[in-house]
Amino acid sequence: MHIKGIMVTLVTLLMAISSFGQLVPTVYTDKADYQPGEVVIIEGDGWRPGEQVKLEIDHSTITHGNTVLYATADDRGHIRNEQYVIQAIHWGESFILTATGMSSGFTATTTFTDGNAFTATVTPNSVNSGVSGSFTIRVSNISEISGQGQGQGQSAANVRSVEIAIPAGWTGIATTSITTSSNASSTFSFEAGTGYTNGYNSSIGNGVIRCKAVTGNGLQADTDPAPYVEITFTATSPVITSQTAYTFFAKASDRNDYTFSGNANISILKVNGNEQHPVVTVLACAAPSITTQPSGQTVTYGNNATFTFQTGTATYQWQESVNGGGSWNNISNGGIYSGVTTNTLTVAKPPVAYNNYRYRCMATSCASVTSTDVPLTVNKAGLTVTADNKNRIYGDNNPAFTVSYSGFVSGENASSLTTQPTAASTATAASAVGNYPIEPSGGVAANYSFSYVNGTLVIGQREVTVTADAQSKTYGDDDPELEYNVTTGSLVNGDDFTGALKRIAGEDVGEYAITIGDLALSGNYVLAYVGANLTIGQ
Repeated sequence: MHIKGIMVTLVTLLMAISSFGQLVPTVYTDKADYQPGEVVIIEGDGWRPGEQVKLEIDHSTITHGNTVLYATADDRGHIRNEQYVIQAIHWGESFILTATGMSSGFTATTTFTDGNAFTATVTPNSVNSGVSGSFTIRVSNISEISGQGQGQGQSAANVRSVEIAIPAGWTGIATTSITTSSNASSTFSFEAGTGYTNGYNSSIGNGVIRCKAVTGNGLQADTDPAPYVEITFTATSPVITSQTAYTFFAKASDRNDYTFSGNANISILKVNGNEQHPVVTVLACAAPSITTQPSGQTVTYGNNATFTFQTGTATYQWQESVNGGGSWNNISNGGIYSGVTTNTLTVAKPPVAYNNYRYRCMATSCASVTSTDVPLTVNKAGLTVTADNKNRIYGDNNPAFTVSYSGFVSGENASSLTTQPTAASTATAASAVGNYPIEPSGGVAANYSFSYVNGTLVIGQREVTVTADAQSKTYGDDDPELEYNVTTGSLVNGDDFTGALKRIAGEDVGEYAITIGDLALSGNYVLAYVGANLTIGQ
């Protein structure tokens, strides 16, 4: 296959200086590939000013021999010749151009080609703005068919792979079928490599559709009628306000690896010098007029948010973006969403995870218009956590501390929290009688912010009862030691009594009450006393 119909390839000018100070001469053509009837524009640089340069075009496979032309270098050493015209007999030919300076003796060479041809047409070729529909592009190999201006008896290339470039603005591309004419040497199938879905790849340019021959020569040359492959796909035309023609650029190759350069490239047929790529004309259509744009919504968790977009007669589709508008997805009814295909979207009690989501709506008639995108702000609901009051006795361990809640939304409870708060106090078993704060903390929740209220731990006095031992003595003897026992309660934390028991004064025979005297405990205790008597016998 020969290089065909590509943009002008400029040969880089060689600026190296020879030992004589002369620029290294160059020669080049304005294109790498030509069609019958086109003029080959030959140029070059680095030649001696005023010298005549011989231009010999070698097409030795054509029986009529080489072509010799001449050009004269200007005062800058630049040459130009526009005399060589590509003929029908050149179809499929490769050319070698040699330039020779008649006075300098310098030479330079370049190459160009005259390729084979195919056509590509599209049905339908006219649609309304913003409308989805089905399109079929037929690619035919017309090389060597009588009446098309091809070379007489020259070899032509087979079409083994095809690429259709989607123009900018077209969306929703999806291939639906591929068929091949009965006189093709093999069927075609959609490309299934990485990045392709049934032949479509959205990441190349504005998107491309590719297909290739399963086996053999695909659309072989020298066949009448011309063999073809038809590619059918769905697409949505751009929304425009004035009629516009869109070109689906087509490429063909005689290799099945989508090589669209060098000798693998097949040029599309030209009519009056113009490439005939498939063109679809999109007719103008006014998008629905906007009456009301949506506005951003701010809610506290537990409340609904609504967005409204009003236009003229249209169908609606709400979309959401979870990445700040980087990408958009259509919303379906269900979960927290309702009204997704109406002009009012309701978001029921969105969680805080939806904070900074963005929303927009598309209104479509024969064309579409998209609303401004607006944010949803979801603030956490306030939850008050109060530590419950507790009581205990001096010396005992703290009781289990608990909390109470106020502010849960929609019947939720503590199980809805990521981490439930706890409560604690600085009081220990050794803490004195008094009041101590119970402090709640540590709650974690996606949808709630916490405020904490302290409770109170009341430490009460410890009750202790002592009972005096009954004592006796003989008249005139010394008093025995007055003793006692703790009969109820206990002492804790290493505490001990101070003072001692006393008895009523007197030494005569009789009974004398034993009193508590100055026996005492700290203020952390309530001390009760059970007395006894000292008996003095004769």
